[in-house]
Amino acid sequence: MNKSLRITDGGHLLDSRTERFLPENFEFTSEQLFRARVVVTLCFAIAFFGPLYAAVVYFLTSSVGQAAAICVATVCVVSTPFMMRKGTSFVFLGNWLTLCGYGLILFLATQSLGQSVMMWQVVFAVLGGLIAGKRSAIFWVITMSITTAYFYLSMIASAPSEGLLFSELQILWEMILIIGMFAAIMVLTFSYEGVKDWALDQVRKKEAQTRAILDAAPDGIITLSSDGRVAGFNPAAEALFQYQTGSAEWAPFSVLVPGIEKAPAEAVDPEIEELADGKVFDIEERQSSGPGGLDAWVGSARETEAIRKGGERFPAEVSVTRIEDDDRFVAVLRDITERKEAQRELREARDKAVEANEAKSRFLANISHELRTPLNAVIGYSELVCDDLEDLDQPEIRSDVQKIGVAGKHLLTLINEILDLAKVESG
Repeated sequence: MNKSLRITDGGHLLDSRTERFLPENFEFTSEQLFRARVVVTLCFAIAFFGPLYAAVVYFLTSSVGQAAAICVATVCVVSTPFMMRKGTSFVFLGNWLTLCGYGLILFLATQSLGQSVMMWQVVFAVLGGLIAGKRSAIFWVITMSITTAYFYLSMIASAPSEGLLFSELQILWEMILIIGMFAAIMVLTFSYEGVKDWALDQVRKKEAQTRAILDAAPDGIITLSSDGRVAGFNPAAEALFQYQTGSAEWAPFSVLVPGIEKAPAEAVDPEIEELADGKVFDIEERQSSGPGGLDAWVGSARETEAIRKGGERFPAEVSVTRIEDDDRFVAVLRDITERKEAQRELREARDKAVEANEAKSRFLANISHELRTPLNAVIGYSELVCDDLEDLDQPEIRSDVQKIGVAGKHLLTLINEILDLAKVESG
């Protein structure tokens, strides 16, 4: 059975006692949990007060039979939680408890205690409604009303003739009072069941809505107890950590996320994630030795390392939130392996781009240097040829040679500018 549906906080005494008597591998609804608490609470109360009441009755009446009957009824009532652990339905349990009380009251009413104990039937009628449900409550209210009327009418029939009118009025008034109490219990039972069904219907709708959100969530969502233990997984968390439902429940959350015991790592901008020497910041190195725990991790999402069932480690983004008005937590986890891989690929691509740019700059610097030498020679020879052609009085040829020199100087200027640019890029 899913323990997350069975208890709300293991620290409560009633919850821990109820937990011991719940059957294994059985799904309980919130309504059934309420009935289970009523059964356990009633049985613990009867186990304490039953022997005490038997001792008082024996002291007042010196009747061993009445005291023994109370003890027998107490044992029968106390056996109810053990019957519940065997998987007995609450309808049977509620009727069994009511029958035990009803039988005891009838026995005591026929003894020296008389009709004064008949009013205690009201208590068992209420318990029958709380545990067994509305139909059983109505059945017992009608049965107890008929029994009460029969008992009081029998008293009137067997009353002495002297003062009969006063006795009849007194007995009838007491009978009407008790039966009226039964009628009030019936009305309250109908009202209670109606309000309870409406409230439970609203709770079921909210639970269904919450469950649908949890089931559809792409991120792993884990509910945690106040002491940091796993209380429940959603399907995404099961797939993320490769645990089946219930197999990791009540294990420490640190089994899944070891870094939760340390202080959260300081956030690092991915653009400056590398140190000057090229070493990448490690998550473990960024986690300080300060106090850790769930309280330290409450807030925005933080990066850490998680462990799957088979021992495989993977980077994860964890966001922890405390549930309002409760001591429990909710942890949302996301596998960021692809993000880390993308960041690594981006860094590698950036490094390659920088390296290629540096290679380009070196190439341009080298080729520029290699081109300047022959260009200077071309420009120099063109100037010498121009001087010789001027002496030979060859203006047409000299004009063409000058164009070669101008073109060479222009090309040399471009090469010098490329060389300057390459120097700037290379730092």
